[in-house]
Amino acid sequence: MNEIYIRKQLVKELTRQHPNNTEFLTELPIANFSRRIDLVMANGNLSGFEIKSEQDTLKRLNGQLDAYTQYFERVTVVCATKHLNSVINSTPKDVGVWEFDGKSFVSHRESLNFTLEKRKWISFLNVIGLRELLKTHQLKLSGLKSELIKRAETISYSDIRLFTLSYLKQQFPLIIQHRLERQKAKITEANKTCDLFTKEIIKPQELSLEESSRRERVKMIRQAHQAKMLKIFGDSYEYLP
Repeated sequence: MNEIYIRKQLVKELTRQHPNNTEFLTELPIANFSRRIDLVMANGNLSGFEIKSEQDTLKRLNGQLDAYTQYFERVTVVCATKHLNSVINSTPKDVGVWEFDGKSFVSHRESLNFTLEKRKWISFLNVIGLRELLKTHQLKLSGLKSELIKRAETISYSDIRLFTLSYLKQQFPLIIQHRLERQKAKITEANKTCDLFTKEIIKPQELSLEESSRRERVKMIRQAHQAKMLKIFGDSYEYLP
């Protein structure tokens, strides 16, 4: 029961609970790529889920939660039963705790809402997203990314939040598709390399005329030797070339 299995079951459970207007993305980097959260759910809120399987330790959990609570409105730790008591006792009371027993999820504590800073919301937007946000508010679109961010921060909190949620829900499927295409390209390239390597190995060796003549002479000598030994020893002779 590793992280990948738990995450797959978690997406199924969350999809059941939130069947409409919800998008998921795994392994999303945040905080200038210093952290990578296991699963993000975007619908009416932006929720982050950190998974701790039986194979994981809790050494990095506190540091992870310090970051996640700055970037997600709701944060939940989903852990295997063996970690449950430690997670409940060591995590902040406003962080949710779910247990996965191998078959189903049990909520032991629900996450409270965190209010994110404007800049944290804006950090989820790439340059294209930033310009779309600025365009909806008739703000200047040119300049460095730092200038776009500074301009975006003049927009109201509620408008930034709603735009970012909507933008992420549009982007998540595109990011997933891009990842799949990259994986497919890597596999195709690897297969091509393997084919070339295999062909090179099994490619018949081109022999020079001199080498071909030498091998033919050796073959004739062996055949003559075999015939001589068979004549002397009869069928009891076993020839080993």
